[in-house]
Amino acid sequence: MRTFEFNGERYAQASRHQKEWGSRLISGLRLRGCESILDLGCGEVNALPYNLLILFYLYNIKERGIVMSLKHGLLGLLNYSDMTGYELAKAFNASLSFFWQAQTSQIYRELNKMEEQGCLSSRIEVQTDKPNKRIYSITETGKAELRSWLKTPMPDELLPTRSEVLLRLFFSSERTTAENIEALKQIVASYEAQISGLGAVEASIREYKPLAHTDMDMLYWDLTADFGRAYSKMCLEWAQKCIERLEASGQ
Repeated sequence: MRTFEFNGERYAQASRHQKEWGSRLISGLRLRGCESILDLGCGEVNALPYNLLILFYLYNIKERGIVMSLKHGLLGLLNYSDMTGYELAKAFNASLSFFWQAQTSQIYRELNKMEEQGCLSSRIEVQTDKPNKRIYSITETGKAELRSWLKTPMPDELLPTRSEVLLRLFFSSERTTAENIEALKQIVASYEAQISGLGAVEASIREYKPLAHTDMDMLYWDLTADFGRAYSKMCLEWAQKCIERLEASGQ
């Protein structure tokens, strides 16, 4: 059996990229100074904290940013009423999908996980003239999880910090003014269609009124819809103004 002598200098040289990549990632994160690092006692000491922070934040971006918010969205809907998976997907698409996207398959996978975690329970309702259906109910554990999530600090950003539209626009002097105006007209058409379709939001609020526990539920639903109306209107007016300024440039 061959043996090798550990060469610390060579290892540090080979792993320097870990520290470089970690430094770049950390510089772009909003660290609050209260984060903790678990030192597993392996690897080059200067690179280890960066490796662990990368894993920690990638986990949070993937699990908490996507899965956990879907989980709480489903818990919130079940807190109004027991529903089947089909009814949940329908309610999700009629309300939450305007600001949080999820495929039906994702919803069913998350329901299975939530039941394993004890956040919800399910029962089979036997039907004679139709296939049996599974009905989901939120549990006390699920209600506690929902309340705990709602009590966490509200994120201070309403919109994503990345926009391919704005990134492209920033460098659009490389294209002709006519090409850029045409691209902006497509954005105008898109938001005009969104605004014309916002009537479906009011219809959804009326449709699900029986699920509301109090009038305050409907008020908060409408406040959420107000953001969609205001945001779509703002984007439409911004794109129209861009077109006006480009046309006035004479280029």
